[in-house]
Amino acid sequence: MLLNKIRITNSSEILNNMLEGWLERGMRAIAFIGPDLLAPEKRATLHVYPSRYQHAADVMAASDAYGQDWRDNDSPNVAWVDTSRSESWLKPWMEMGCRSILRVGMDMPGGKQIEVFAAFEDVLTRPFVAEFVLDLLAAWSQVKRYVLTPLSGLTNQQLRVLNMSLYGLSARECAVSLGVTERTVNHHLATIQEKLGTQSKLESIAKAIWCGAI
Repeated sequence: MLLNKIRITNSSEILNNMLEGWLERGMRAIAFIGPDLLAPEKRATLHVYPSRYQHAADVMAASDAYGQDWRDNDSPNVAWVDTSRSESWLKPWMEMGCRSILRVGMDMPGGKQIEVFAAFEDVLTRPFVAEFVLDLLAAWSQVKRYVLTPLSGLTNQQLRVLNMSLYGLSARECAVSLGVTERTVNHHLATIQEKLGTQSKLESIAKAIWCGAI
């Protein structure tokens, strides 16, 4: 069953129920495209379900033509297109049986967006799109955390240190709370900066918030 291939584990039933409902209604795949966490000026495929659509998502992420001539709609962050158009970035989706691609742009700090692209086997209608967008908005905090947190490469203990730092705890206070030495906490903070490509604890916190890790 397709659902078993893309079901998100260790997450809430809200998210799994959303995926199950849309798979039953003709969704073939969903891709998340946005700034590379270590090189925000670049666009990258952050995640795609199921994985066999990776190439189609990568072509879309690399294209500077995507998003042109989208159908008029009531929101600048929501648009959809028929894959039968001649744009080269749509061809891989059409070849895999997708008739329509829906784009939902989710705003992030710093003027960036994570773009959610959902591929469907049928032509879309406004009521159908509205329902999908409402479902996505309701589950977005969980979706974002699931998609982006693994990309940071942070361990659970490093995430705990960042969360405590976010609330103003010093390295010594973090150490007491975690039952480790202050030196261990400082080592975690240094490793976090290396993984996130940041220069300070404050910058690490800001980047972790941006990517939904904390």
